[in-house]
Amino acid sequence: MSETRAQPGEYYVELAPHARQPRHRVSFPARIEHDRAQDALGAWWIRPSMRAAVVEDLRRWLQATPDVGIQLEFLRSGANLRSPGDVVVQVRDHGSEHWQRIRPDRDGRYPVGGDPVWPWFLSVPTTSALAIFTTRNRLLQSDRLRAEPAERHVALDGRSPGFPAIVGQGPRNGILRPRFRPAVAASVLAWANDRAMRIDPDFLCGYWENDTIVLLDGEHIDEHGYQPTLIQPDHDGRYAVAPGRWAWCDSVE
Repeated sequence: MSETRAQPGEYYVELAPHARQPRHRVSFPARIEHDRAQDALGAWWIRPSMRAAVVEDLRRWLQATPDVGIQLEFLRSGANLRSPGDVVVQVRDHGSEHWQRIRPDRDGRYPVGGDPVWPWFLSVPTTSALAIFTTRNRLLQSDRLRAEPAERHVALDGRSPGFPAIVGQGPRNGILRPRFRPAVAASVLAWANDRAMRIDPDFLCGYWENDTIVLLDGEHIDEHGYQPTLIQPDHDGRYAVAPGRWAWCDSVE
């Protein structure tokens, strides 16, 4: 896993599905190309471009996780007459193996992947089910979810707790458009991440990047050209979390 945080213009990516561990998500920050590649099952996987420090983190993780079947090494000066800084990759799949050589681009980034044996998908920063569950319990305490003046509680069809928000009407069929204080938006995201990890992998999940929420839709994440939704605060600092994806309604609590 990478301890390096994403830089502006980067998102987090993980190897999937064969390298994904059910209770743990290991990810690496990278730029992603708009164009996708397609695997034999029709899923569109992304083509990440990683900084050298992140590739080194990836190398260490692959070395410690031999079941993935990929080994990666930097080629140093003079090695096999190849340019210093190149990366050589050994990929094993169903008893066969092949090699790749990856050269850094003009920005010093490495286009890692590009092979159906190790497809990459958008993800959240490295985490675990325990960490997500602990965060959920901490951020869903009742004193954190008390309504302030002009707020009322909204929920998602009985599946979620009631979250206090200032509520407006959406453009379609009177669906509510709640706007949450930052602390409550963090609670909404913590609840969604827990549901995506433990119950429904196609559910929305996300993370904070400074004051922006980066939201990933598991139902569409493997579609061609998919990009994360970036939710920035409104003029009053509140967040409208997934108003077009989630059908918010008044809470019955």
